[in-house]
Amino acid sequence: MTEPQIPDSQKKKSLGIAGSLAKAFIHSPLSPMLLIACFAVGIIGVAMTPRQEDPQISVPMVDIFVRYNGASAQQVSKLA
Repeated sequence: MTEPQIPDSQKKKSLGIAGSLAKAFIHSPLSPMLLIACFAVGIIGVAMTPRQEDPQISVPMVDIFVRYNGASAQQVSKLA
């Protein structure tokens, strides 16, 4: 089957804002430059981010102690 021919005036209207923006980026010679610039900024960001071998971070944690004489660990974990 062949698709019906759509006039150029209707093609532009049917693209919408996102389609028009995508079409502009596809046909723009600046798109690869923008991609390379974003990639370079990402590499610089990774290189400049400070790292430590053993960082001193605070991890939120809760310890629950239950005293239940004669019960197994499985019974206590089910009750807690």
